[in-house]
Amino acid sequence: MSNTMAQFYAAVSRVEADIAQHLVNKDAGYEHHPATSTRMDPNTHRPVPVVEAVYLTSVDNPLLEEWAAGRVILAPLRLAAVKIVERSHRLSTAAEVEQYTREQREARSRYDAADSRLQSKFTVTVPPEKK
Repeated sequence: MSNTMAQFYAAVSRVEADIAQHLVNKDAGYEHHPATSTRMDPNTHRPVPVVEAVYLTSVDNPLLEEWAAGRVILAPLRLAAVKIVERSHRLSTAAEVEQYTREQREARSRYDAADSRLQSKFTVTVPPEKK
């Protein structure tokens, strides 16, 4: 691995550790990120959340014409660290996550409504009579 790549992945590892450390701290304001499991803290002997994924928001990139700033995604912790080091994304705010989850719920309800309308219909194909 080249020295540049080693430096990049060292930075990714540091950012990944920083994200995990700050997200489990309720004072950081990121309690809206999903904690999918817990582990026992050896110092306090209390369970602490293990953050495996975080919400990210894309930032403006003038080099990419088709890039849309402000898009929210849910990314695994390692990928989130890579995107932050690349400076293409940042951690989402609570307001951005709320709007994203609301939009996702609304889209899901539209899809479910369309699906339920299709469930009540069926198509019958009658073959032509043989002569």
